[in-house]
Amino acid sequence: MLDTREGERAVYRLVRARHRSTLDMEHTKIVKRADGAVLRRSGQVLERWRECYNHLCDGEFCHPPIPTVPSVEGPVLPITVVEVSAALAKMKLNKATCPDDIPADFRKLLGDRGSVWLATLFNKIVAEGRTPDFWQTSMTLPVWKGKGDLADCASYRPIRLLCHTMKVFERVLEGRLRKIVSVSLNQCGFVKDCSTIDAIHAVLILLEKH
Repeated sequence: MLDTREGERAVYRLVRARHRSTLDMEHTKIVKRADGAVLRRSGQVLERWRECYNHLCDGEFCHPPIPTVPSVEGPVLPITVVEVSAALAKMKLNKATCPDDIPADFRKLLGDRGSVWLATLFNKIVAEGRTPDFWQTSMTLPVWKGKGDLADCASYRPIRLLCHTMKVFERVLEGRLRKIVSVSLNQCGFVKDCSTIDAIHAVLILLEKH
């Protein structure tokens, strides 16, 4: 079968089909409303995406009240070049940019000069108590999950693109917080080298035993 001309064509068709199945959806021209009605006009499609993600991001979940503790007041130590360089070293390359269109690669290519410039900027932000306006904006892109109805907004995972300079600033603050805040050993989510899967597996074992 494979030695024939028709066999070769069948193999090529299979390879092309498998390759297409691994590609991300670049865009979808139609979406469905919550009631299942199909929207085709660009304005209606954009409004549907906005409605969907507003509902997803603005939803409140039941959680216990956060206890009130006395605030720790004192002088804020200046952000150092060493802290900025350490934060830059953790930034990944070849990532999408938005909204200032400046990638993390550019900051790294500047070397020590870039770290000095960013340290100066961050210290000014801390002193003034205000961040740049474009740090408050982002671009949300829907990425298809690889399954489900292509016209259903729920079949897409929202990816939010933020300013890379702001991410460096956040990493500097995170580094400081981790030095003064202790995380419980029972905390599994959002902890490096610790997965919630292990905790779920432990709970299942306890349920089976008891």
